[in-house]
Amino acid sequence: MALKLGKPNVIGTLAATIFLIGLLNGAALLGWSDSQRQIVRGSLLLVGVGLVVFARSRRKT
Repeated sequence: MALKLGKPNVIGTLAATIFLIGLLNGAALLGWSDSQRQIVRGSLLLVGVGLVVFARSRRKT
């Protein structure tokens, strides 16, 4: 959660961490394997980084 692009913030980091923990715990309760949960975690990380990079590139032009 990038509230201010380029500047990390505690609230955004905590919110994203709580969301990710909840999602992965739910996946564990549904019986997903560890590899499936790692794929979800990696995909969410890539999407988050991609959104920040996309927002920064649009802001500069």
